[in-house]
Amino acid sequence: MASTRCFARLTVVLVASWSMTAVAHRASAAWNQQLEGVLGQVPHDAAACVIVPDCRRLSTKLRRLNDSLGLGVAELADVLGELQQRTGMTGGFRDDGAVIVVIQNPLAVMTGGSRSVVALLPVTDYGKFVAGFQADLDLPVTQLKMPDGRAPYARSIVGYAVVGPDQAAVAAFTPAGSGHHWVEALGPTGRDCLGRCDVGLILNVPTLGSILQPMLAQAMQPQPVPEGLPPAQQAMAAAMASVVKDSSAAFVRDASVLVIALDLEEAGVGLSAAAQFKSATPLAAMFQGGGTPAPQLLDRLPANRFLVAMAFNTEGIALKTMVQHLVDRMGPDASGGAAAMARHQIQMMAQLQGQATVVYTDTSNQR
Repeated sequence: MASTRCFARLTVVLVASWSMTAVAHRASAAWNQQLEGVLGQVPHDAAACVIVPDCRRLSTKLRRLNDSLGLGVAELADVLGELQQRTGMTGGFRDDGAVIVVIQNPLAVMTGGSRSVVALLPVTDYGKFVAGFQADLDLPVTQLKMPDGRAPYARSIVGYAVVGPDQAAVAAFTPAGSGHHWVEALGPTGRDCLGRCDVGLILNVPTLGSILQPMLAQAMQPQPVPEGLPPAQQAMAAAMASVVKDSSAAFVRDASVLVIALDLEEAGVGLSAAAQFKSATPLAAMFQGGGTPAPQLLDRLPANRFLVAMAFNTEGIALKTMVQHLVDRMGPDASGGAAAMARHQIQMMAQLQGQATVVYTDTSNQR
């Protein structure tokens, strides 16, 4: 589906795979090499990282999006230039390089702390970079003087300036040295998401597990079933709650990484998500991957002006197995219409290969 006259585009794609060969590798070999170099800066135990692959490209796309949608946001005309002017980042910065934000303790960040966050800024000349902040280049970890009064710390590694609010964290930061670990963990689908994104978020699920498990347990406390419901509906409600709780716990148990990628075009904004599961885990067996890429399903719909577009591909997902789990949990009380409906859904889902949905704009008054 393509249209140069769209108001906005939001495509949400969730694909999960476990095998290096389960999903066709669409990212180029050149991008894999570049990605491995970028991710080589991220420690293997980092809980999360945010990547902007190309600052100049992101700034240009924001300007074009602002113009094409008629947003009229003055700050989007030159985001990169505005940022450089406000921060004093006047020299030595590589504006077509990748900015990497490494988060070691996201729970501390969520509660207002920022000490566990380190930003890696691409530089062509570290000396010129820190000179713009009136910093002492002779110090191994120097302090930058920002126009807004902030004074973060910085030190040099190959190709980057490590910048953060905590001197000890900046001094102790050690790049992984090789991005092979991350490239393997991402899998082909995760690499493909990052290959077309303008902003990407990587969540290291095993590292986050100790944080996520208590949060999920708290959020998934059993809720009382409304009184007065027929036994079959009560069984359905209880089964749904049980499946949601166990599915969340299973995701934390089986996933290696979760990637959320944002891409900008003049037509609108695209959002992709990819989860990679560990080999030989139950969820890996359910999410084999493969089939038609979900965005291609939108090509079968009329290319008219639209507000939101969404597509998902189910060819590589064991939907029938998932629904059967739900029916099994409903128990003997689900002998009425709810169970019959669920069993009917199993038969339908066995035939479902994908779905594309578009919300079009009203063009009846347009000429």
